[in-house]
Amino acid sequence: MLSCVPTKDVVATSLLSKRWRSLLSNKAPVLDYLHLYLGGECPIVDIGLWIEIAVTRHVRELEISIPTSKEGRSVGLPSSVYTSETLESLTLSNCVLLDVPVNVCLPSLKSLSLELVDYIDNASLPHLLSGCPNLEVLFLQRYDGEATTSSTVVVPSLQRLTIWDTSSATCGRFVIDVPFFEVP
Repeated sequence: MLSCVPTKDVVATSLLSKRWRSLLSNKAPVLDYLHLYLGGECPIVDIGLWIEIAVTRHVRELEISIPTSKEGRSVGLPSSVYTSETLESLTLSNCVLLDVPVNVCLPSLKSLSLELVDYIDNASLPHLLSGCPNLEVLFLQRYDGEATTSSTVVVPSLQRLTIWDTSSATCGRFVIDVPFFEVP
């Protein structure tokens, strides 16, 4: 609900409502789902804070969409996203920067969707996938003008793969190695 409201209005409303005042201090042990659809006016600091809170609450499904960022650049994610033990589904879209840390470990992740995201380099996607030993569903969507030109998809547990490449200028290339993939 809060993702549809500008940050300044959330703050103003939280001052008026006792129920909203304790939003950040809520100690619920598990957060099933968090969808952040943020506009360009949302400060990057707030985005990181909300994601950190979700990860500490053992979020299972996380969806982050940032159509435009205030600073005019892609927004990186906190490193805790890449080491969540409870995350089962992750969807990243638009102005999200995939800057994967060295220690990727997403043992519960079964579904990953990367739609029009930016990558630090060609090794970002393979490095992320190497830390997802139970990944079953992968959706990749590239956009025209994306700097990443090739990627290798090596996921032994993968059951469903969708690649939507609209990048006509770079003619992206994917090497796919999924030994247990079943074709219907």
